[in-house]
Amino acid sequence: MIVTRSDPAYSRHRCRTFLGWSAIVLTLCALSGRLHAETLSESGIETVPYRLSITPSPYLTVRGIPSSTDRAATKVSLSYLDRPLSVVVPTAESDGTRGHVMAGALVFEMTVARFWSNGLDAGLGFGAHVYQFGEGLRPVTGEQDPLPHFGGLDPMLEVGYRRAFGRTALRALGAIYLPLGSPRALSGERRTRGEMGLLMNQLWPRVEWGAELSFLYRPLIELSEFAWGPQLKLALAGRFQVMERLWVGPEFLFRPQLARQPGEHHALLLPNLLLAAVEYRNKRAQIMASYGVGLPLSHISDKISKQQYVRAPTTPISHVSLSAQFMLD
Repeated sequence: MIVTRSDPAYSRHRCRTFLGWSAIVLTLCALSGRLHAETLSESGIETVPYRLSITPSPYLTVRGIPSSTDRAATKVSLSYLDRPLSVVVPTAESDGTRGHVMAGALVFEMTVARFWSNGLDAGLGFGAHVYQFGEGLRPVTGEQDPLPHFGGLDPMLEVGYRRAFGRTALRALGAIYLPLGSPRALSGERRTRGEMGLLMNQLWPRVEWGAELSFLYRPLIELSEFAWGPQLKLALAGRFQVMERLWVGPEFLFRPQLARQPGEHHALLLPNLLLAAVEYRNKRAQIMASYGVGLPLSHISDKISKQQYVRAPTTPISHVSLSAQFMLD
């Protein structure tokens, strides 16, 4: 059979070819950064407070529940995070000083998924900090090496199973994060992490909402006076139709840190992100722009000073994102 340029199969072939080469190039970049980092730094911290879902969804922070048909989809996102990683460095002063380990980061993420009519789905997520800047680990460890401007993210493999009950749908998921990113760039970690969770969506004619509750296991990492370990995730999102193809709505991501914090301070770290989004949809694509802020919900207290509310080290001051999602067949 001869496939012409006007044939829909030709367009799907070109799209799959582009996605395949994109995955190969980004994976090689991530591995390159990983190999270069082996002798330079023992610290690796995931500075992006969330990851894109692999399934088609109108939401940024809530993994969606796709329809029951056999389909494939991809989602790409470009985000800028303002001061996504800051830590308090102990000094002679009681409060210490805040070091901006990562002052800004431009993050590209891409996910590709396939799901089947029997309810199963699977996919791959990957990406990179295509440009970032900051002080690096110098304020914390005294290292003089600058923060690399590029760093690969750890790729994510995810599988899920979904069931629909009228307007309500449920999805159980399991995911694994492979340590192939760039620890020296603080965009990847040195150990494998696992995640499992449950999602619920409700779809009405002009209103949609979704929620996710999940648990991420992470081997303990300590940096300055803080520790990163296992985390819970609670994500809520809603959409309201304001025009035929235009939807708007809020999103809230809450990721409490479960690891016991070191030192004399009694700290409770509550990374979070509150977003407002506007979205254009048609039958084959969704394009969304969002703006978000990190809230000072974490609190630190000791025997002398009163309780203080601060932003968690991995809570950005602000976040701007543009994402697009396409059905491939």
